[in-house]
Amino acid sequence: QQHAFAMVDTIGREVLLRQLGLKTADPYASSRINQQLIDDRGKLQAKLLLYGSAHQEVRTLQQRISLAEHFLQNQRFQDAEQARQIIQQELGPALFDMARQQCDEAVASERAISAAYEEEKQAAVSLYGTLAELQIIERDLEHLHAFHETLLDRVKDLNLGQDKGIIRTSILTPPKTPGGPVWPNLSMIAMFSIAIGFGMGLGIVYIQDLLDDHFRSPEELRIQLGLPVLAMVGKLEPQTNVGVDALHVHVQPNAVESEAFRTLRTALALAEGGSQRLVVSSSEPGDGKTTVISNLAVAYAQSGKRTLLIDADMRRPGLTPMLDLKGQKGLSTILRAGLPVVQSAEANLCSSLLENLDVIPSGPRPINPTELLVGDRFSELLCWAESRYDQILVDSPPALVSDTAIIGRLVDGVLLTVQPHKNRRRTVIRAAESFSNLGINVLGIVINRLATEKSDDYYGYGYGYGYGYGSGYGYGHDDEPQSDAGLSEGSTDDMPMEIVRRVA
Repeated sequence: QQHAFAMVDTIGREVLLRQLGLKTADPYASSRINQQLIDDRGKLQAKLLLYGSAHQEVRTLQQRISLAEHFLQNQRFQDAEQARQIIQQELGPALFDMARQQCDEAVASERAISAAYEEEKQAAVSLYGTLAELQIIERDLEHLHAFHETLLDRVKDLNLGQDKGIIRTSILTPPKTPGGPVWPNLSMIAMFSIAIGFGMGLGIVYIQDLLDDHFRSPEELRIQLGLPVLAMVGKLEPQTNVGVDALHVHVQPNAVESEAFRTLRTALALAEGGSQRLVVSSSEPGDGKTTVISNLAVAYAQSGKRTLLIDADMRRPGLTPMLDLKGQKGLSTILRAGLPVVQSAEANLCSSLLENLDVIPSGPRPINPTELLVGDRFSELLCWAESRYDQILVDSPPALVSDTAIIGRLVDGVLLTVQPHKNRRRTVIRAAESFSNLGINVLGIVINRLATEKSDDYYGYGYGYGYGYGSGYGYGHDDEPQSDAGLSEGSTDDMPMEIVRRVA
């Protein structure tokens, strides 16, 4: 009741009394009954003393007192039960809802007060910044006023006529008429023009060097790669024949075009560490490595050395179709056969092409050429060939293919074929660095396909020759393999002695 009456201003005293079952008439009725009960009890005591307990009036008073007490007891019980039910069913939820509503109103009021506080706080901060700027401006204004007053005082104190002396003038030298215009100065302009022209020329040369990512001379190729140039092969005229009859060293052994490969043979003979097992590769397809290695093999065979030529490019063979050796015999058959390597090699050997020259073609194209080369059978094949032949030449894929790295670790050295007008410097340098990082010995460089129009002012070697085996060269498994495109040869009369001096 205390909590309920505390909210009397909200719900009203009469409403609470009605909800609690405490009607206005009930207290008066109860008071009358209580008063009557007290009177009856007094009368009962008097009657008992006067008449005794068996008297009719005494019994009547006792019954009335009992009924009054029973009525009052039932009335209090009913009031308590009614109040309990009202509190549980109606008043409790009503009070809870009212309290929650007041709490929500208090929270909303708090939020509104907080928002107003933040707004006033921001306004105060902004006002403080404005006040600070205003104070700074006022100080500057005071300084300006003080400076202005100081200037006015200085002006008042000045006496322009005081200590004024006599100014005397005299002509030191008579003026002379110049012989020419003071500006523009022709000599100065000429010097600036020469300097600007020289700078522009250097800039143009530098930009041209950046745009042209090719090697401009054998010396530049040798310096940037750090490798000797063993031979220079120019363009060769196309041959209409097939097989070994398409090789210039075999068809024209005494021609000047064949001298480049004999020069290369001589340089390799003088190389340190031996060159019995050689690999010829290139930085990218189409550089002419197949033509270089095939003509070099013929040059070795013509010198009387027993030579074995292996086409290890099982992805896109160029040597095998060039020599017209397509079929089931070849390197892939040897590496996959279950027979000993010696028997399998002799069964897949082509020895009827040229005297002192045997060829192992690539064979049927395998799915996994790298796994075949990693096995022991390829190294056993090289050991068998080393015991039977004086010179072993292996035609490998380009340098950036993993097969070349595997083959290069098993031979004495690698020859890198480069076309200066085709290959970019970054590609060639990356190929040479890959060999160096893998510990592969690079014996030198063979410059291929030297163009005639660039020989005088670009390479400086006087002449060149043209030759090609087709167009286009790629790597993959397609139905029509292509031979090396643009493979070439050439040399000069002074090359043998120059190469010998470099190798020595």
